[in-house]
Amino acid sequence: MLSRVVSGVVLCMIWGQSLAQDTQSPVTSQSVPTQDQSFVDPTVSFEGTVTDQGGSGLLRTDLLFYAYAEERWFDPIDGSYQSRSGPAKVAASLSGDSSSARWSAQLSFPAGSYRSYVRGVDRMGNREPWVERDFSVMDANQDTQSPVTSQSVPTQGQSFVGPTVSFEGTVTDQGGSGLLRTDLLLYAYAQERWFDPIDGSYQSRSGPAKVAASLSGDSSSARWSAQLSFPAGSYRSYVRGVDRMGNREPWVERDFSVMDANQDTQSPVTSQSVPTQGQSFVGPTVSFEGTVTDQGGSGLLRTDLLFYSYAERRWFDPTDGSYRSRSGPAKITATLSGNRSDAQWSARLSFPVGRYRSYVRGVDRSGNREAWVERDFSVAGVGAPPPPPPNPFR
Repeated sequence: MLSRVVSGVVLCMIWGQSLAQDTQSPVTSQSVPTQDQSFVDPTVSFEGTVTDQGGSGLLRTDLLFYAYAEERWFDPIDGSYQSRSGPAKVAASLSGDSSSARWSAQLSFPAGSYRSYVRGVDRMGNREPWVERDFSVMDANQDTQSPVTSQSVPTQGQSFVGPTVSFEGTVTDQGGSGLLRTDLLLYAYAQERWFDPIDGSYQSRSGPAKVAASLSGDSSSARWSAQLSFPAGSYRSYVRGVDRMGNREPWVERDFSVMDANQDTQSPVTSQSVPTQGQSFVGPTVSFEGTVTDQGGSGLLRTDLLFYSYAERRWFDPTDGSYRSRSGPAKITATLSGNRSDAQWSARLSFPVGRYRSYVRGVDRSGNREAWVERDFSVAGVGAPPPPPPNPFR
């Protein structure tokens, strides 16, 4: 190599040619892997040729790898995945001379589907477009089985009082490669665009934003969940599991709606079938039953029960047997069975001998609540009660 300074510019001469004269990119070919070739985990060979006719000579051959399942760049040197930092370049080995060489690399990969990118670079920095190949690495059992995803929340058509909505379900993978992630997509009907609950943006041309749900469990069976915020509106969610081979099933779909708190101003309607008015029981256990409906749209939240003891003239808490006056009544939450708009409520509680009044009412997710439904009942042969107390809720 010769060099000289001309008007303050250093010109380097290689084999009698000025580097400034070389603007020709190397030409790279790839023989292994072929397109869509599969390998048994973990070692994969990469081979091909590279030539440089521009004169400056070959410098190196770069390799990059993209993991489809993780949707990130993969570095086979340390087994890490990279996204924001960009891909890790792997330099292939060169055997030949500066104008014509064979390139090769042997690298290890976990089971999955990948795309390789390779190109030669000469000493002038000229480089051609990447040569691309898709390939897959399989475990010995060759997993081609997609995970199975179920969704328990939201149910179809479920309504929420915004902004937070919970998504829950299960995902299992029997194929052997193991669960990688569970993806969520959200579509906003009113805007007719995909919605990204992470930043609150709507997307159309760029396609949907995938939200990765949290997984708790092992590589073959897990619960998935996410809590996300939405403006008021109607939506469709799409969820599916992905295993480490990139297998994925069809999306599980659910329609749901999010309401402002002031949209639902209608109180639930509660009825009580047990006890009937004035019913007597042989103690100590008394059953309470009835129905509750909510047509306001936000959905049932709970059913509250209160108890007043005529003999003590105080509120009674059947969960711990205590009486209360200044601290106010203890609310008991009844068990609900049904759906968010129509349910049965029930409770089984213990009482000492005496005469009581029960109060029950439903509460929806907007906080709407109706007037209390009242019943007098007695436990174990109590005589005539004193006059009923004033209703504290009137």
